[in-house]
Amino acid sequence: MSLRLIGVLAVAAWIPTSAQNGVPRAADGHPDLSGVWTNKTVTPFERPRDLAGKEFFTEQEAAEYEKTHVFDVDKRDNIRGTNRDVASAYNSFWWDPGTKVAKTRRTSIVIDPPDGRIPPLTAERQKQLQEMAEARRRRCEKPGCEPENSGQLGPADGPEDRPLMERCLSFGNAAPMVSSAYNTWIMHGRSEFTAREAVMPSSPSIPSRS
Repeated sequence: MSLRLIGVLAVAAWIPTSAQNGVPRAADGHPDLSGVWTNKTVTPFERPRDLAGKEFFTEQEAAEYEKTHVFDVDKRDNIRGTNRDVASAYNSFWWDPGTKVAKTRRTSIVIDPPDGRIPPLTAERQKQLQEMAEARRRRCEKPGCEPENSGQLGPADGPEDRPLMERCLSFGNAAPMVSSAYNTWIMHGRSEFTAREAVMPSSPSIPSRS
């Protein structure tokens, strides 16, 4: 995915937990986004192919879509006690994927390209991914690899080698931040800071204040 594409992904699903009139401003005049936000929604990231050419749901269509696309993890009586039941982990109290489409009623989070679909990877990027996969395969022919979240073997020489999800740093929604099964609440805060000069190794030392 190119940086350009990331830049045009809509944040249409983000809704502040308390509506405010106008745009709140900080003392410096910049928009103040402090507060608790959520990006949970059942609006799909890409526009489903059966909705091709349809940019927005009608109100009735949105209601019908919500009825059929809510993730109900508690409906598992027929698998209770099985490995699949255990793998599903939490109940719906902990899972929080959302129950509503975005207020705009868009049929996808992606708004550009207009078809609401992510363009295919460039040939250059496909080649990079192939090279990375081959390097991983060669590395994991030796000891020191462990299964990742995907089930594939990955290097485990140190924590930095492991996937971001395994380290609870990102659940696939770091940039752009889109709705996922849980961890959909985000707290924004502002803090004042003072710019400081960084002395590089080639610079003269800062005089002692003693």
